[in-house]
Amino acid sequence: MSQIRNQSEALVKVQSMDAAQLEAVFGKLPAVSGKVVGALYNSDTDGMKNVLLHTDPAGIMTGLKAAAVLTGATGAVLVVNCEVNEQELTANANMVSLPLEFERAEMVNKMAHRNDMLFSLDELCAMAAKLTGGEAACLVAVDDGVPAYVSPETKLAELVPEGAKGVLTD
Repeated sequence: MSQIRNQSEALVKVQSMDAAQLEAVFGKLPAVSGKVVGALYNSDTDGMKNVLLHTDPAGIMTGLKAAAVLTGATGAVLVVNCEVNEQELTANANMVSLPLEFERAEMVNKMAHRNDMLFSLDELCAMAAKLTGGEAACLVAVDDGVPAYVSPETKLAELVPEGAKGVLTD
């Protein structure tokens, strides 16, 4: 399993890319009249993927910037349900000229964001990885262990060799 890392090289790269260059990497995204929203999936009631807010803030901002450019969004909103380093996240957003707002909520109110495009935290980090040529990966945690990335082809028996009674997914 590979450790989560802060993808600062992706943040530097997205800073100089225009819509055509981003579209060549990610394809087209539908236009939005509002903003792009980064948030934890509502089904992640344990908040396991909140770890990305702390370990990969550059990846999250890279994904939000790329999504904003590709959709024509007016800015970005980060919906959080835990303590975050707003100063670091804001500095990363300022580095790529991305207007950023924070919203504190236990769950994303989709009606309040009906004119926006929603992205999960792991989708945003995956966009950053793709921008720098990273491989596809799945974020997993065994029991209360530290989340880490594994290849999508990884078998459950490799993660839990002594066997598992159940699997929780989002």
